[in-house]
Amino acid sequence: MNRQSTEASSVCCCGAAGNQCKCAEIAQQNSKQIHTLSQIVVDVKMQNDEIIKWQRQHEQNPVPQETPEITQHTQESEEIIALIASKKDLGDFEQNLGSEDQFEEVKRKLRAKMKATETKARLHEALYLIFNRLFLVECSWSGRGGNGPKVAFRKHM
Repeated sequence: MNRQSTEASSVCCCGAAGNQCKCAEIAQQNSKQIHTLSQIVVDVKMQNDEIIKWQRQHEQNPVPQETPEITQHTQESEEIIALIASKKDLGDFEQNLGSEDQFEEVKRKLRAKMKATETKARLHEALYLIFNRLFLVECSWSGRGGNGPKVAFRKHM
């Protein structure tokens, strides 16, 4: 078998298929893909460097807190509130949030406990910190469910 070196890379071809061998074409495609991936890696490294630079700048110049109460410690095991497990609990919670002090307390505890940064993830995290999961499946926005009525969230807005 004679081995032929392709122009695009150092891949050798056995020549077994004669002139119909696709090795050179495949080698060129692979070379292009490797080049594209290399460019992506370079872009990611540049973005990472920019993020690190931004973080270092903000570590040196911290943004002042709006209120000092936000920095109060909330224990990891401390509940935000007693988890809402019934329609009555939901009504009581809604009524308690009418008090400015209670509202601020719940808000402070949520901020201290929540770790997610993406909006959708923060929303899910807040739901699970406030609602009992078994009760949460009995709720829906409209109050309609496939197996009968559910607790309607929209009525508690």
